[in-house]
Amino acid sequence: WVSDNLRRLFKALPAFEAEGRTAKQGLATGSDPRFLRVWWEVPAARSSANDGWSLLVKGGAPTTFFSDPFAVVKWFDDGSELKTFASWYRASRGWGDQWSAMINATEFYFRPGFTWPLRASRFAPSVMPSGCAFSTRGCAGFAPTVDLPWLISILSSSCFDLLFKMLLGRFGHPEFTSGAL
Repeated sequence: WVSDNLRRLFKALPAFEAEGRTAKQGLATGSDPRFLRVWWEVPAARSSANDGWSLLVKGGAPTTFFSDPFAVVKWFDDGSELKTFASWYRASRGWGDQWSAMINATEFYFRPGFTWPLRASRFAPSVMPSGCAFSTRGCAGFAPTVDLPWLISILSSSCFDLLFKMLLGRFGHPEFTSGAL
């Protein structure tokens, strides 16, 4: 039902991952009760990335343009405890001890960008302020800071939502993966 001209645009136009843009999947703890809290459970003095508990965008219901991060992740000493646990978790299952298979794209943590829920009725990116880590359920996109306002606006449009769902081949509750973006 989609015209050939429209389908050709997917090949003719530049990919999202061009001109300084990228989309990434974040971390999976393997033990949320140990490593995650809601922000009000952590003393304010210990809630910055430098002090140990860092804001975490984690998916949830789709909200357009802004969603206040409510979760924090235990990230003391550059996440050393979480990385050690992830290595043990994987090794204990015979998958090798590479923590980076569970804790992805750490070089992008704490940068400003945008985030969206992995599964939702529509694609709904929202601002991700600097200082946040991101999860596998709340993927993140990055672009030059000056481009973020117009980029989030375009990605929030109904037109983009329909085109993205067409690419994914599913219109119900698709999985809006970082790789597909």
